[in-house]
Amino acid sequence: MDPDAPAIVAASDLPILTPESVDDFAQRVARIDPDVGYGCLEKQTHMARFPEVPHTWVRLQDGIYCGGGLMSIKPRAYPLLERFIEQLGAARKSPLKLASLLGWGIGVRFALGRLSIAQAERRASEMLGARARAIVSPFAETAVNVDRISDVELAERLVATPANATV
Repeated sequence: MDPDAPAIVAASDLPILTPESVDDFAQRVARIDPDVGYGCLEKQTHMARFPEVPHTWVRLQDGIYCGGGLMSIKPRAYPLLERFIEQLGAARKSPLKLASLLGWGIGVRFALGRLSIAQAERRASEMLGARARAIVSPFAETAVNVDRISDVELAERLVATPANATV
């Protein structure tokens, strides 16, 4: 395996993920060429397609975002991520915990609504020793996931809806 070829990783709880959304994500990764790429979605993109699907939203200087279920990792960067991934997973539903992982200066900027994606990327890159970038997807289905038992019924309706139209 080429240590510099990114691997695209998809969460297992994305019931309406499409090949087009994964292809688009892979193309964005290729253009940006991060060691680690974290998929995210703007709130307006999500709300236009799936307003009934709940998310944990983060207000940044650039807009309002949620995490997505796609990421990319270059194999050579994986050892740098091992411990940090566990911490991110534990904090992923708490924007304040996520910000504190990046340092309290970042946390304060976040709390004041003054944190930008670029600032978060720089800090994450410093912490990891690898180039980390946000990959903003225009495909809302990349962030439609099943986190709770209550999400199962909604996911079943979305899967059964032709072309995943708004339910």
